[in-house]
Amino acid sequence: MDPISNNTSINTNNYAVNNNGQGNGQAANNDTNTQSKPQTENTNTQVSGSDTLDYLNAQAASMKPVEKPRVLNISKYVTPEQAQRIIASMLDVFEPKVEEYLSAINSEVGSVLSDDAKLELAAQMFELKNM
Repeated sequence: MDPISNNTSINTNNYAVNNNGQGNGQAANNDTNTQSKPQTENTNTQVSGSDTLDYLNAQAASMKPVEKPRVLNISKYVTPEQAQRIIASMLDVFEPKVEEYLSAINSEVGSVLSDDAKLELAAQMFELKNM
């Protein structure tokens, strides 16, 4: 006899997927359904305020201070004719625009900012709009 032909009956009661041979149409009790989530330990501990401030002070002390910008000797990089051309373009383009932005800042914020802060803001506005 052929071994395949002997086993011709099909169990029609195995409707469920992965039922592990229960044959009653219900899904098997898989371990994945009943597994509990692993419990994690609570690592949140209270730290005193002085410990926190000590840590922050130690971090601030390890930071490097900001260096002042170096003064560049422009004559190393441009000729006197090029320097005159750059100065002329600054007088023609940069200064009128900065004055325009400065008057807008003065009309908007008035005396809230210092004069140096207003000039810095006007220069940044020029840079954003024209560079």
